[in-house]
Parts: sequence; structure tokens; C-alpha cells
Amino acid sequence: MIAYKLVKEDYGSLRDEGRIIYGTEWQEVPGNGAYCSETGEGITDGGVGPVLIRLEVKEPTSTNTPDGVACWRWVRRVGVVDMPDGWAEAYRAWAEADRAWVEKRRAWVEAGRAWDEADRALAEADRAWAEAYRAWAEADLTCFEIITAAIAKGEQ
Repeated sequence: MIAYKLVKEDYGSLRDEGRIIYGTEWQEVPGNGAYCSETGEGITDGGVGPVLIRLEVKEPTSTNTPDGVACWRWVRRVGVVDMPDGWAEAYRAWAEADRAWVEKRRAWVEAGRAWDEADRALAEADRAWAEAYRAWAEADLTCFEIITAAIAKGEQ
């Protein structure tokens, strides 16, 4: 069976961890296997690389995959697809959008941290307010007791 995969210029995986270089000899792919698409559907779900390779694949794994993608235990590179005009520009645009996505996620993480800090500050403010209110209530009661005692003494 033939399937396709986007890779880096050296025909290697897009991810650096556990990276596989897809050669022309049969090779076993560890873990879930090689994520590939028979039709191109879902192929960008794992990222976009500058090179589209054609792989012969065998022995599917039972991994849950995006639509149009399957995982294969054994693969070998049997070709490189000539990409049409515009691919380099489309790839650069995708890479830029991916960088923007990473920055957006980083901003969300920072916002989440700020939110958590604000929650902690609000909780501390609530505790301080409760303590201040308790102290005020005690002081108010003491004042009331002194005033009522003075009034009672003056009426005698």
C-alpha cells in the first residue's frame, strides 16, 4: 500500500523527539508507528513539512488517528512528490501561522498564570476583608457597650 507523509528536508519526522529518518529500506517505526495519509486528507494534522514523501507501508497499528490518517508499523520511502508552484509559499505561510499559534498558546499560558495569581490575590483580599470586618465588628461592639454604659450611668 502507498501512503504519504510530510517531512523535513532530510526526509525525517517533523518532531525532534524520537525522530525517524525515512529511508529506502524497510524500517520498523516504534511507538504508534508512522502517521500517514493515503489521500492527503488529515496529512497536516501533525504539522507541515517542506517535503512530501511517498511511502510503501505495511502492518497498520490500532492507534486512534485523525480522519484520513493511519499509522503503520513498517515503512520505506519509495519517492518524493514534486510539489506544484506555490507550495513553498504555502508552506512558509503555514509555518508562520504555526509560530503565531505557538505564541497565542504562550500568551494563553501567561494569561492563565496571571489569572491564577489574581485568584490568589482575591482570596487573600477576601481573607483580609473578613479579618478587617471582624475587627470592625468587635470595635463597634466595644464602642456600643461603652456608649450604652455611659448613657446608663448618666441617667442615674
